[in-house]
Amino acid sequence: VLAGVILYAAYSFWTQNKDAKDLHAKAKEAAQWRGDSAEKGQKIEVLEGSIKALEGRLREAELEAQKNQQLLEQSTKALEDCQKAKA
Repeated sequence: VLAGVILYAAYSFWTQNKDAKDLHAKAKEAAQWRGDSAEKGQKIEVLEGSIKALEGRLREAELEAQKNQQLLEQSTKALEDCQKAKA
């Protein structure tokens, strides 16, 4: 009976020790995932900021293109009027 108690105690100690090591490994892995997640979150924020800045520059470029198109149309009309006046 004493040998059985000793074997049970040894087995119990071994399984608890193994479980503790497994839990420690899982906690370490979770911490790494948490760190990776935070890093990726920061990268996403930087990318979102860059996208917003690029969208703003795109809007400015589109407005500039519209102004240039209007100037081209005005210049073309003025040229046509000038050519008609010569004829």
